[in-house]
Amino acid sequence: LPNRLRFLDRLEAALATAGRRRGEAPAVVFLDLDRFKLVNDGLGHEAGDDLLAQVSARLRAGLRPVDTIARFGGDEFVVLCGGIVGADAAAALGERVLACFAAPYVIGGEKFAVSASVGIALFDGIASGSDLIRHADEAMYRAKGRGRNRVELFDATAGDDALLRMHTETALRRALEVDELRVHYQPIFDLETRRPVGVEALVRWQHPTGGLLLPGDFIGVAEDSGLIVPIGDWVLRHAWRQVAAWNARRADDEQLGLSVNLSTRQLAESSVVTMVQEALASEGPDVQGPPLTLEVTETFMLRDPEAAALRLAELCELGLDLAIDDFGTGFSSLSYLRRFPVSVLKIDRSFVAGLGESVEDEAIVRAVLQLGRTLGLQVVAERRRDRRSARPPPLPWLHAGAGLPPGPAAVRRRPRPGRPGTHHRPLGARRTGVSADRRADHGHLRRTTAPQQCCGRGWRVPTRAP
Repeated sequence: LPNRLRFLDRLEAALATAGRRRGEAPAVVFLDLDRFKLVNDGLGHEAGDDLLAQVSARLRAGLRPVDTIARFGGDEFVVLCGGIVGADAAAALGERVLACFAAPYVIGGEKFAVSASVGIALFDGIASGSDLIRHADEAMYRAKGRGRNRVELFDATAGDDALLRMHTETALRRALEVDELRVHYQPIFDLETRRPVGVEALVRWQHPTGGLLLPGDFIGVAEDSGLIVPIGDWVLRHAWRQVAAWNARRADDEQLGLSVNLSTRQLAESSVVTMVQEALASEGPDVQGPPLTLEVTETFMLRDPEAAALRLAELCELGLDLAIDDFGTGFSSLSYLRRFPVSVLKIDRSFVAGLGESVEDEAIVRAVLQLGRTLGLQVVAERRRDRRSARPPPLPWLHAGAGLPPGPAAVRRRPRPGRPGTHHRPLGARRTGVSADRRADHGHLRRTTAPQQCCGRGWRVPTRAP
C-alpha cells in the first residue's frame, strides 16, 4: 500500500483538480481497527502483521480501483475516494468499508471477528489536505466513542465541541491552582430519628465567568485528561477536614459519616491506596476523622475483576466501607456482592423515580432492599423530589412491619456548600432558644409525622443494626 507521503501527494493533486472538474470532490476515509492491541498482546506481533495484510487485501477488493488506500501507521488506514458528493454517498462508502469486516479473519488457523471504526470527511471547497485528514480522524474517534464498529461523518460542530473541551481542560487546570473548586455536602438523615447521620461530598466549580458549575459540566473532561486524579484527592482531603471539624463539635453518638466518590480513573492508579491513606492522616494522629465510605462504579469491576478485588481489599484494610454506585443498571451482577468487599448498595435513581407510580420499579426496589438486609448491607435508594408535589408519594412498605425487616432509613436533602475553615454550625446541632419549627424554616431538621414525608433527593436505608 502507499505510505503517508504518497497518500498526501495524491490528496493534494485531487484537491487541486476538485475545483475544475464538477463531481470530482474527494472524500477522506480514516479507519482504525477496534481492539487491535488484543491481537498483538494475545497472539503476537506476527499475527498482528498477518491481520493487517488481510485487511489491506480486503480493502483493495472491496473498494474501487481508482481509490487510494494507504496505511498511516499501526492499525490505521486512510482511503482517498473521488466523486463522493453528499451525506448519502458518504454513508454508502462507509458501509462498503465496514463490509470488509463482515466475515471473520483467519489468524493462526483460528477464526476471529474483527471490526473497525470509520470516520469520513467530505471536501467543502475550502479545507486543505491536512484538514480533511484531521476531520476524518476526529469522526473516527467519535465512532469509537459511540460503540465502535460504525461509521461517522465529520460534523463541524463536533470540532467546536473538541475545541470547547480543550478550553475546559485548560481552565480546569487553572481552577485547581487558584482554588476555584468547591465541595458541597448532601446531608443524609435517619428517617426514624430524623437526625443527620452523614454527608456525601460533591464537587462544584466556581467558574470566574460561568458561575457555579455542576459535575456534569466538567467531570467528563477531568476523566479524559486525568485531572480527575488530583481533583479527587483535593475533594477527599477537604471533605475529610470539614467533616472532622463538624464532628469535633458534636456528641459522640452524633458523629457524621462521610461518603466520597472514586472514579474509575482514580481506582486504576496504583497510588490510590496511598492517596486515601495520606488523606486520612492529613490532620494528624490526634484528630479523629469521620467514618468513610468510598463509592465506586461497576465499570471498574468489569475491566479487570481480579485486579479490582485486590485494589478494593487494600482500601478496606484502611478501615473504610465501599459502596456500589448505581446498582441495578448496566452490567450489574449479584456476584459482586460475594466477590468484592462491598458494604453499601446504591440503587440507581431511574428505579426509584417511579416509586408510587410504577409497580415494576417498586418491586425492584423492594427486592434490592430485602437483598441488602438479608446480606447485612446498607442500601441507598436515590431519588429526586417530585416537582409536581410538595412531598414524595407515601410508601408504607418502607416501614417495619410492612413486609420488610425493621431497619432505620435516611433521607438525602439538597447539597449545601461548606468549606474548610468556615464556621458552619454542625448539621443538626442544637441552638438555645430556637424551636424545632424555626430550625426547619432555616433549612435544618424538618419535623414530619411520617418518614416518607421527608423531602430530599433520596432515601438511604442502612440495614445493619444501628
